[in-house]
Amino acid sequence: MRVRLGRGSIRDIGAGARDAGQYDRSVTVDACAGFAMLARRDAIERTGGFDDAYNPYGWEEVDFSLRVRVTEYERGKAAKWLGFLAAVPVRGLRLAGTRVRDGDWRVLLAHARGLVEGILGGRDALK
Repeated sequence: MRVRLGRGSIRDIGAGARDAGQYDRSVTVDACAGFAMLARRDAIERTGGFDDAYNPYGWEEVDFSLRVRVTEYERGKAAKWLGFLAAVPVRGLRLAGTRVRDGDWRVLLAHARGLVEGILGGRDALK
């Protein structure tokens, strides 16, 4: 996965693409989908492992991957977070517009609830 917090986007690498050998080499990615994931024990211990708050809907493997990456490579990069905070409202409005256009009111409400829970959970984590 390519995760661009500054742009507020997460994109699966190669999703829907025909494999013609372009994925035959190892590369560093931002996060991994964890259908069957191996992780070093020290990485699990250092980050606290998978966050059960994501169950049963998923994304715990992406969260875990990003937390490992932060502890390993990217401490103190406030610029990415500032970019993320600027991009979230724009992407949120775009997503909301798409959902309204398509009549996906239930999905739109679920996204709104998730946003509120994320904000409140983040606030509680800072206490």
